[in-house]
Amino acid sequence: MGHSIPRNEQPYDPNQHLRNCITTNGGAGNLHPSGKSTFSLQQLACLLGFPVWYQFVGGVTAVLRLIGNAVPPTFAQKLFSEIKKSLHESDKEMEAWSLEVLVVD
Repeated sequence: MGHSIPRNEQPYDPNQHLRNCITTNGGAGNLHPSGKSTFSLQQLACLLGFPVWYQFVGGVTAVLRLIGNAVPPTFAQKLFSEIKKSLHESDKEMEAWSLEVLVVD
């Protein structure tokens, strides 16, 4: 999965902020740390946590859109494990509540 564009810019300086986030256009202005090219589609996907073997279907624009709109799998896993934990804790609290019956005369 190629599609990196050759560039000749300064290498990445780890003391500076990253230029842009990865968006549906690949994060315009994001360069490989060497400064010699933009990121390839596979590199963008790996930066978002997709495994190297993951296969996207479609042309470059479609794949960039898929990558940029994706919730990174590692983030999703952590998010949903915390949601599951929170729901289990809420269920335990609900079980501990005693039901109070009110009788109205």
